[in-house]
Amino acid sequence: MGTETTMTDGSYRRTGGALFLLSIGITAHQIALMQILSYVQWYHFAYMVVALALLGFGASGTFFALWRLRLLANSARLLPILMLGCGISLALATIPSSLGPLRFDLYLLFVEPAQIIRLVGACLLYSLPFFFGGLAIALALTVGIKRTGFLYFANLSGSGAGALIGLGLTTIILPEQLPPLIGLFPVAAGLLLLPWCNWGRSFLTAGLPLGCCLLLFFCPLQLRPSQFKDISRTMNLPGAEIIVQQPNPQGFTQVVAAGALRQAPGLSFQYQGSIPNYAAVLINGDVYGSLARVDSERPALLDYSTEVLGYLLTKPDDVLLLRPRGGDPIEHAIFQEAQRIVAVEPHPEVKRLLAQGVEGYAGYQSYHQLQLIQTDPRVFLAETGGQYDLIRFPMVGAFGSNIGLYALSEQFLLTRQSFELAWQRLKPGGVLMVSTWMDYPVKNPLKLLATLIETVDNRLGPNALRQHIVALRSWGMVTFALKKTPVTSQDAIVIRQHSTELGFDPLLLPDSRAAERGRFHLLQDDRFFRNIEMLFTERRQQLYQSYEFNISPATDNQPYFSQFLRFGRLAYLAELVSLRQLPFFEMGSFILGMTLIILVFLAIVLIILPLFRLGWHRAGYVRTFVYFGGLGLGYMMIEIVFIQSLTLFLGHPLMAAATVLCALLFSSGLGSLYSEKITPRAASIRLIAGLVCLSIVFYGIILIMAGGLACSGNIELRILAATLGIAPIGFILGMPFPLGLRRLHEDSPDQIPWAWGVNGCLSVIGPALATVVAVQSGFHMVYILAALAYFVALCSMRTGGDRGKL
Repeated sequence: MGTETTMTDGSYRRTGGALFLLSIGITAHQIALMQILSYVQWYHFAYMVVALALLGFGASGTFFALWRLRLLANSARLLPILMLGCGISLALATIPSSLGPLRFDLYLLFVEPAQIIRLVGACLLYSLPFFFGGLAIALALTVGIKRTGFLYFANLSGSGAGALIGLGLTTIILPEQLPPLIGLFPVAAGLLLLPWCNWGRSFLTAGLPLGCCLLLFFCPLQLRPSQFKDISRTMNLPGAEIIVQQPNPQGFTQVVAAGALRQAPGLSFQYQGSIPNYAAVLINGDVYGSLARVDSERPALLDYSTEVLGYLLTKPDDVLLLRPRGGDPIEHAIFQEAQRIVAVEPHPEVKRLLAQGVEGYAGYQSYHQLQLIQTDPRVFLAETGGQYDLIRFPMVGAFGSNIGLYALSEQFLLTRQSFELAWQRLKPGGVLMVSTWMDYPVKNPLKLLATLIETVDNRLGPNALRQHIVALRSWGMVTFALKKTPVTSQDAIVIRQHSTELGFDPLLLPDSRAAERGRFHLLQDDRFFRNIEMLFTERRQQLYQSYEFNISPATDNQPYFSQFLRFGRLAYLAELVSLRQLPFFEMGSFILGMTLIILVFLAIVLIILPLFRLGWHRAGYVRTFVYFGGLGLGYMMIEIVFIQSLTLFLGHPLMAAATVLCALLFSSGLGSLYSEKITPRAASIRLIAGLVCLSIVFYGIILIMAGGLACSGNIELRILAATLGIAPIGFILGMPFPLGLRRLHEDSPDQIPWAWGVNGCLSVIGPALATVVAVQSGFHMVYILAALAYFVALCSMRTGGDRGKL
């Protein structure tokens, strides 16, 4: 199998089978890596994981270009070795998250410069399996160039299957065990291609990677989360013990018990009772909720917090709790004698814990008035026909702020469209309630109030807004309530009386008085109060533009509620604080920028610069750069924006990532297979690229217009619907690349290395660029840029009989 002319039909089938297994491992590992990064850091980093995979692929393409003849001459021996190397490097993929000298901590990135070096090193180690896998794929596709469509189909269909397999494994396998288990797929691919005519040598060759995978699966390297993660700090408490560990695609669930664990968010200083012990429920190492002890008195602590506001405005029979996270909101509703309580919890393991509890800690399934539903709260709002007296949204923000770590997280439950749906589910006289921690400079309270105001501004009119929105403020928390009917004078009397008893400040009432807003809890100036007043006036848009941070309401097109940074105001913020402190206003955005810079740097160094050894100033190279670079950039931007757009539809980023990777790659594989029937003429390629542009625009319009819609039924039906929806555009997207490669092979085979290189380089940049654009400008702009990338590629394709050029 040293050259393409010697590859027999049987060799094609075995190579295709090996590529299928290899691709399963590569894509499943991307899903596993997202889960691992979510646990050891603070975010799934889908854009970075995809970019790291492409960095490895791009670097392998450059390596292949530089050593092409030697690699082809030894292809039969190298293919299985490369696949086995991919397997062993997958098994060792947790090293940057396990071993001290190699661990990086994104929390320290802007404090310790050495962390940048560690991050670069981690990126290189994470991309190593993709380098081996990409080199094996490039070698196989070049050796079998006559059957590129078939082999590319095996590659992409395996990638699609890998997304589903990776998602399935996250439900039953602990995060640290995922990489070595997934590494068995590339090992199996290598075994399929080993020359078993020499059993002894082949057995020794396969024994090391196989043994390494099995050893690390049964004796895995322990993941070490950042020292600043909640799991690390909680386990430092005396007697802390993990009593539950359960993997799940929606987040690795742990329950930690410790005698010192207490929680009472925003509790009044007037409260004189005891605070009971709780067990902490953590998702991906972050505190998510709590469970109360069975033997505790379990007072309704929220009745002594600003969250009593909703129950002061109405005596609810029907209460809807969106993402309760723990038992406190449920106990509060029970304490207030609600007749029907519907608690919508998206995480299946948390829902089970709330229902059944765990040994020593209470569950709530015995309460006849409680109905626990496991689905995404936003999906529930869209499909439920129920009406409620009180709808409680989950707490926004974190005590002491979270330095903007969640700026990149899609929070569809906190968009304006979500609050509009909740408003429609209220009975006459019903109340919508949401609380947030106070932060300084003030961001969350202002953005939340702006969202509530714009939710009902068109329905009620600016003059009636003050009659429907009230708020209470404690020492560290603000609770807003939006009532469907005007707040009465009797309501205001009750709220003021209760505020005096508990030491709260009435922040908003129809007849608010300036003196009472800071009666118990003083602020250093009254700017916060002045900004609140401005939000109720026609100058609201002026405040959005002039405020130091982005406090405009989040929308389904731009669902980043916790994204407050405005790049146009960076100079002003830099005047207020030192440059070293600036990243801590919103670390998530700065880390996105930092990783983009690192990925661009690595892509240029590892992919583009080495290719200059092959020469650049030749006819047709610029067009090759534009065509294959446009394909790489456009394809990856589409992949990322599909993941972002479908997070609402499927309820979780990891579910969206697995579904998109599976559907898009598998359908692209089918398109690649079909492309073998098409003659690679410039006119044909231009036509297909044009169809891609039109399809991207069409899909962008459809997904943006239908962004607020949710699919009824279980998650399996929604995954099926998303897969069927993505398949048509994926089929078309799979054609331009193999057609372009075949045309280059016929006309200018020396340009193939550049095609691989520039495609890989721009593909690396695509995911991070798509995330930046989505956060700053919305999903619609990503669709526009993706279509533009394919349009530029289309324009680079010459018609006519130009030989040696695209």
